[in-house]
Amino acid sequence: RRAKTASNGNNFLMGFLSADGNIEAFYQLIDENLNIIGNDFGTPVYFASDEAIEQRYYDITSIGTDYYVAFSDNRDFAFNVYLAKVNQSGDLVWPEAIKMSDGLLSDNIIRAIIPLGNQNLMLLFESQSALMGIGVNAVIVDTDGQIVVEEINICPDCTNNVQYEDFTLTSDGVVVTFKDSRGLASGVYAQKISFLGELLNENNSLVVCDVQNDQRNSTITYNSVSNQVLICWNDARNESGAGLSEVDIICSTFDISNLAFDTEFQVSSIPGSPQQNPTVYTSLDGIYMIAWEDMRSADDIEQSLN
Repeated sequence: RRAKTASNGNNFLMGFLSADGNIEAFYQLIDENLNIIGNDFGTPVYFASDEAIEQRYYDITSIGTDYYVAFSDNRDFAFNVYLAKVNQSGDLVWPEAIKMSDGLLSDNIIRAIIPLGNQNLMLLFESQSALMGIGVNAVIVDTDGQIVVEEINICPDCTNNVQYEDFTLTSDGVVVTFKDSRGLASGVYAQKISFLGELLNENNSLVVCDVQNDQRNSTITYNSVSNQVLICWNDARNESGAGLSEVDIICSTFDISNLAFDTEFQVSSIPGSPQQNPTVYTSLDGIYMIAWEDMRSADDIEQSLN
């Protein structure tokens, strides 16, 4: 379950979770014709002899011909982030995955691994603690697994309830969107991290939208033609509390150099019918495509259309 794929231009690496007892992260090499390379059962990124050890969270990417698997593992009681390297033949390069975070009283949950323009990798993960709440952190490492930029909190002055939502890779950094409850309710915020680990706004991030009721479930894409990012989100500002679900899809573009705010525009709004959970994509010629869940024809919560 939870399969993900990455390509090195010659073949594919598929990651997945196996739940035969404890939950473990596996990978499987596949050629261009979708034929399995190696055994049919995949290879674990870490063989856990103790059934209490699990890898519930992971992400994969590639740089050159090599693949990288970042996963969260609770072999040290709390979940921590580890990194494994897989060559183009499907073999693990390092004798053991390298530990990238060190949480004792908090769980570090990997959310994304991103190949950067300078041949390094950025790992984004949530740090979750009953005492300290939830924060989003980043680590930058090289292709040998050596830490280049130590763990940084992408929003030091945020509340203790910051939840990762999405990222996009730009020409000079990574823009991350997340949910925070510092304002009137839950709002959408963003932070830009350079390839060297520098934050565009060191303390407080940038407001995407934080008005009455909730804004959440943001998604983001980079447009290299216009050098801007598009962010869309679920917006409940029109929720009246009268038993009708007034969730709309609202988007805005932002200048990539400083994330300067442009004009908001409404993509879909139907009274009494949720329009929610958008996904965005930029075509090669700079055209935005937006898809979302539309509940106008649903008889119950199990039905929806895009």
